[in-house]
Amino acid sequence: TLSYAGLAKEVRRSAAALESLGLVRGNSVAMFAENGARWLLFDQAVMTCGGSTAVRGAGAPAEELLYILENSNACGLAVDDWKTMERLQESGKLPAERLKFVVVLWGGLPEEVAEGAALGGGADGPPVHSAAGLSELGRTLETAAGEPFQAKEPPRPNDLATLVYTSGTTGNPKGVMLTHDNLMYQVGSLAEVVRPQPGGTSLSMLPPWHIYERATGYFSLARGTHVHYSNVQYLRDDLQTVKPELFVTVPLVLDALYNRVMGTVRKEPKRLTRALVLGFLAVSARYMRAMRVFRGLSLDRVNLGDRLWAAVVVVLLGVVHALADRIAYRKIREAIAVRQTIVSGGGSIGTHLDDFFETIGIEVVNGWGLTETSPVLAARRSAFYSEAPSTDDNVRGTIGRPLTGTSLRVVDPDTLTDLPDGQPGLVLASGPGVTQGYCRNAEATADAFRAGVGWFDTGDLGYRVPARAHSNAAGNFVLVGRVKDTIVLSNGENVEPQPIEDACVKSPLIKHIVVVGQDRKYLGALVQVDGDALKELEAEEGRPFDDAELRGIVLADIAENNQGRSRYKRDERVLKVAFLPEELSYEAGTLTRTMKVKKNVVVDQFSDLVDIMYE
Repeated sequence: TLSYAGLAKEVRRSAAALESLGLVRGNSVAMFAENGARWLLFDQAVMTCGGSTAVRGAGAPAEELLYILENSNACGLAVDDWKTMERLQESGKLPAERLKFVVVLWGGLPEEVAEGAALGGGADGPPVHSAAGLSELGRTLETAAGEPFQAKEPPRPNDLATLVYTSGTTGNPKGVMLTHDNLMYQVGSLAEVVRPQPGGTSLSMLPPWHIYERATGYFSLARGTHVHYSNVQYLRDDLQTVKPELFVTVPLVLDALYNRVMGTVRKEPKRLTRALVLGFLAVSARYMRAMRVFRGLSLDRVNLGDRLWAAVVVVLLGVVHALADRIAYRKIREAIAVRQTIVSGGGSIGTHLDDFFETIGIEVVNGWGLTETSPVLAARRSAFYSEAPSTDDNVRGTIGRPLTGTSLRVVDPDTLTDLPDGQPGLVLASGPGVTQGYCRNAEATADAFRAGVGWFDTGDLGYRVPARAHSNAAGNFVLVGRVKDTIVLSNGENVEPQPIEDACVKSPLIKHIVVVGQDRKYLGALVQVDGDALKELEAEEGRPFDDAELRGIVLADIAENNQGRSRYKRDERVLKVAFLPEELSYEAGTLTRTMKVKKNVVVDQFSDLVDIMYE
């Protein structure tokens, strides 16, 4: 446990030690470590000296970490633990002669390595320190100086603050260069979205080297929030212990929370109770949809008659919804344990998740951005925290409006000419959060800014909601997919798979789904079945399912959820499925660390399965 004063003291001491070891303004330090207070402490210590951190998770392949060391020209190295250090040494390619120091953040040093001793035991190796040893060295230096540490060359706003390496699916990752100005823009502008209070609680469970977690973490600390660090293994218990007011997460975690609640409801032994809760949820969903139409927050085109009918539905179902909240939703909120707001990012959020959390009374705001934009470009606003609270600023199905100072354009992907509101196209971004480019990669930088100076090609397809009668949603942005993910069927029809996939994961049986069909007559899907949900279903039936039966059940679920979308088209039918033979995971290279599916990797890896499915 660290107070803010204690954190500042530890940062100052570590910075004093790092400067004494040769870190100066303009140097880069590679940091390969996972979530926790020591990550933040070391990161801030490097920045205090005017240096920048080149970051990646400790679990990444050694070849990738060594590439980052080389690409960033790092003069120092911090690792999560000694096992990470050993992996790098075993490669035989660690540039030890270039390093000025090595720091081990967790677990201390092995018995054979003395604090401050040279790496490898040779006279020329860089000194190795534990986190505790680095702090003690800094304390000794401050005591000798008789005053708190002050950096000889503190950073300037336009200085490089960090190199964040993208999860490249092919080739080496690209090092996104972000300055102190880029990061501080996020710290200032995120107050438009949420406004945590000093002493409030937030729970951190995403990898800190991912810019989404990092920016929101800086922001939470700048607001005086009590930040608790967790991980996937302990998340369920930590949510109950901390009961955070603010929880920053990704859609897959929301889906897990949703499935946990719905699984508990479906397993309720009392039929009347089970039917009552499911009935309440169905009625409340209708009530919420009608409320959106009445308030002009529906993305569908509505007229005055629609709004009047919605008002009638709101009045008729409002009493039932209020009763459901007292009887059922209050207990569900206690089980999920987030007291105010969930911030979802790092991927698109399914409509069923938006509907569910709105129904039970837990606010979800959704943001969008990229590593190259540090990251948030646009977001829905929270009614709990924002300076001008308004429930009309959280339009479901959108990614909200751009942050102040950020500009978004929608253009034709080929000609780059501007498109009118309501027409999907490539989204370009400009503003204080946008990177200057990629480290030592002029070709990739030029490609990213092909639309002109300052206009970054996000690679996302979307549109701005147009102004029209009876709508307050105008100006919000809706994403429909990624340029590189667009599927072109053999009839020439373009299909965006993301909305289909977001709808289909509503099925408890579907843990992950990748829609395929490039140059085919119709769409198919690669599906990873949720093992726990399958066991529950088989237990209810009293027998196991063979592949043909399971395929039929999953296809029926896909059809129901896909065709239930408001913008469903006939060419978006999924007619065949194939089951993935192994779990998707970060370790296997098929998931990112924010648990998004690497679609092209999955399709490439299981191309034979796709061919068999279509045969």
